[in-house]
Amino acid sequence: MRDTVKSLLAHCEKRGGLTLSDLAFWLERPPATVRSWKEEGRVPSAAHRGLLMYRLRVLEELVDTLPHGQTIPLTIRQGERRQYLQGLRDDKFKVPGKGAA
Repeated sequence: MRDTVKSLLAHCEKRGGLTLSDLAFWLERPPATVRSWKEEGRVPSAAHRGLLMYRLRVLEELVDTLPHGQTIPLTIRQGERRQYLQGLRDDKFKVPGKGAA
């Protein structure tokens, strides 16, 4: 099991066929911040690390259950990637009872 932010990011990027921008969008962090985690091995402060690791573990689980590189289907256009990821993220992080009348 991958246990560092850097290794989780690399795995999700490679196995999931995700870009740095895709990862930044999933994690809701600026691309420059995610790049520093991925390339320089920096980690967020302890206050933010728990949420980051949770989101990365959910993404890891998602990319590991799909065919290699198919987190975002090839039929999805570049301009539609965020919308597609938003749907995946909303599904994975939905709040029970949210939107109930």
